[in-house]
Amino acid sequence: MRFRAVRDPLLIQPGAIRAMADHASAMSNKREQAEAVVSYLRQGPERSTLFWWLVEHHDELAEAKGRKQTRWEPLAAQLASYGLTDRNNKAASPAVLRLTWKRVRRYVTDDRTAKEAAEREKKRQPSRLPATWRPQEATPPQASRPFAPSPPNEASAIVNNEDCTPEEALAGLRRILAERSGR
Repeated sequence: MRFRAVRDPLLIQPGAIRAMADHASAMSNKREQAEAVVSYLRQGPERSTLFWWLVEHHDELAEAKGRKQTRWEPLAAQLASYGLTDRNNKAASPAVLRLTWKRVRRYVTDDRTAKEAAEREKKRQPSRLPATWRPQEATPPQASRPFAPSPPNEASAIVNNEDCTPEEALAGLRRILAERSGR
């Protein structure tokens, strides 16, 4: 099946819809039909059939290619024989194929990175935490300055006096309170 790339996403070439419908009617069940339509919509018209074929076979091609230098001319001819085209619906030249392969590698890497980030984020959701998980105990912040001790006064002198009994200390405090309240 071959879909032609469209420059404007709002305009779909009549041949693309017919090709999609012909292919979908040949499928045995509705699930395959739905998958074909979703695949077409997911890929979008801004990329070529060559690009999406390379994305689909990226892992196999990358493993086969390894670190070897690639001769793009025979590969471009082979891919053209499969009916894969560039964005202008022409057989890709070796230079276009090489550039498309670079874009495919970047696209696949970015896509995998985004999926891994989404998985990590999913794992952090509170609903996904174990039942035994508890947050760390927070410690209260320290005061920026310690409190200054209060200056010694007559009442503290009476209370801290070791020579007097508790009754004498209480009487002394009552006398200070009476003086300060004006009685």
